[in-house]
Amino acid sequence: MEEDAWHEAAGKMILCRGKISVTLPHPIRLIGDGYHFILDQDRIKGALIRKNSVLYHFLPNPGDYYFLPEEDIVIPKVLGKSIDKSRRVRAPKKNCHIKKEDAFIRLADKMPTASDIPIFQKEYAGSELYTDVDTIKKHPSIIEDMVRFLIQTSR
Repeated sequence: MEEDAWHEAAGKMILCRGKISVTLPHPIRLIGDGYHFILDQDRIKGALIRKNSVLYHFLPNPGDYYFLPEEDIVIPKVLGKSIDKSRRVRAPKKNCHIKKEDAFIRLADKMPTASDIPIFQKEYAGSELYTDVDTIKKHPSIIEDMVRFLIQTSR
């Protein structure tokens, strides 16, 4: 999708429109929880709902981290060795996360993403995937990937 326009509408959604690389024989609507896209001929219009929330980015390899219950944070074991043992525990999978309060956009369920795109969830092993609005703005190809994924899975 060639980026023609991005616009934040009253802080509640991101509107986008652009040109796609193929000409479609008929319009396609892709509607889901958090998004609505219309593809018509060689154009795309879409709306992504912004959600202000506290979400979690779960870290791989919990064995590499300590969880500090009093602070509700995880730190790498290398740093944790200098903290008293009574204040740290091995990081369990459900607590091995970075907490972030921000504006997020929900991605399509089960959508694969590039490893450099931060993915956030409401809870460990949750099915709803999000990324922050700033990431969407820096990497508009995420929207193209999402639309492509939605078309492939809706067949």
